Formats: sequence, C-alpha cells, structure tokens
Amino acid sequence: MNLYISLVSSLPLLRMTEAPLVSYGKFMSDCEGLLDGKHLDMLRRFSLVPGLRPGEKPQDAATDDPDALEAFIAEFPKGSLAREYLSFESALRHSAMKLRAAKLGASFAAPKPGHTFFDPEADRMVRAAFAAPNPVERERILDTARWNKLDELEVKNRTPFNFDTVCAYSIRIQIAEKWAARSAGNSAEGLDRTVLSVLATDPGAQN
Repeated sequence: MNLYISLVSSLPLLRMTEAPLVSYGKFMSDCEGLLDGKHLDMLRRFSLVPGLRPGEKPQDAATDDPDALEAFIAEFPKGSLAREYLSFESALRHSAMKLRAAKLGASFAAPKPGHTFFDPEADRMVRAAFAAPNPVERERILDTARWNKLDELEVKNRTPFNFDTVCAYSIRIQIAEKWAARSAGNSAEGLDRTVLSVLATDPGAQN
C-alpha cells in the first residue's frame, strides 16, 4: 500500500475550532516513521508562521525581510501545496503589515519589484479581520481564510493521498490546536491561552 494512503487514512478528521483527536506531536511522530528525510525536514519547517518551526518564538523568525522570505518559500518545490500556501500566508501578512502601518500613521516599505506578496483574496480577508471587534475574532477570520485556502489547494491536488495532503493536514492541526486552547481549563484560562496564541501568529495582533 502507498505509504501516503496508509498515513492519511489513519488521520482523524479535523475541524478548525474543535480539539484534534491527535496532537501535532503525535502526527509528526507518525510521519517520522514513514516519510523520507527530505520530506520530513520540509514538513518540520512548514508552519503557521513562515520560517518559524512550530513551538519556536515569533522573534526567532528570520523571514520578516522580503528577500529572506522569498528565499525561504523558494526552498519548497514549485507547484507544491506547501509553496502555494506559504505564498498566500505571506500575502496575508503583507496586507496586515500594510494596514497596521496605515492605522499607526507609519511609513510602509513596499517590497521590491519582483516580490509577489499580494493576493486580492488575502487582502480582502485581512481587511475584514481588521474590522473585527477584538483580536480573537480577527484571528478567527484569518484562520478561516487559511483553512479555506487549504481546501482550495487540495481541490487542485489531483492525487488525494500524497505529500501535499500531509502538508495541508499539518497546518490544519496546528490551527486546531491553537483554537483548542479556548476550552482548555476554565473559561478565563482558555481565553488567556487563546489570546497568547493569537499574539504569536497574528501579524496585526499588536495593534
């Protein structure tokens, strides 16, 4: 049996705002026993924050610079779900940075010609998110955009049991784990954990 069929078939269904039945750590452990070194390394670097491995602190990311970010994305194969998703995520962050700068009355350094950090759909979702009444609702809108983008990219994936499918699951489980914090412990503690997770992944959360 194709190893991807075996892996993907064993993974439980994920819903964005429900606690996943398996943890991201267990998911990666299962992948370690099946994927080759090249794909496993790629999966480890594929996270909610481009250039930041899951669990690392946001300040450790080295991809705020457009040139570094372009180089990071280029490490993933052309046409792959991972590369297309990272381009979309970068567009989300680019639009958020631009709106945040406008809100604060600060200057915004546009990327050099050749950089592709703009996506009309990403920009529309960011504008809707920035109109939300609080940071948690803003992140819900952004994560819905991310989830829907993965759906769109998977539709383009003609072979449903391959590395692209595994990459999509990786992002989804990271999102689901983040939102599971809302129901962890008592309601006040859950909200605190959610806000902390938002601050770690939402480029506009510091407003």
